[in-house]
Amino acid sequence: AHLSEFPSAKPIVELVPNFVDCSVTSPLFEYEKDGKKYLYCGFDLKQDLPEVRQFKYSICRYLKNSLKADI
Repeated sequence: AHLSEFPSAKPIVELVPNFVDCSVTSPLFEYEKDGKKYLYCGFDLKQDLPEVRQFKYSICRYLKNSLKADI
């Protein structure tokens, strides 16, 4: 997703642009809207592959730690 569409976005994973396309994009970021926090994930997490399971586990750990930090 283009981060310009989400002014409060905090990228967790950020793609490195090249000299042709220098727009900042991120397939995984947090953003805030109406006082609530959201997590946007543009990755396909439906497949049952070891790397997908590990990535989902890592996202869950990140969210758990993020919730602790907000308390």
